[in-house]
Amino acid sequence: MYDKKIIQKKPYFITLVSFSFVNFALKKQKTTKETKTNTI
Repeated sequence: MYDKKIIQKKPYFITLVSFSFVNFALKKQKTTKETKTNTI
């Protein structure tokens, strides 16, 4: 029973991690673009 709950939560956890990673990558890209425009 307990093992089943963990298995059910895993896909959600993977989605959450991938979403946060994409969000972090987009934020990083945004900041690099802003710094580039500021230096120019």
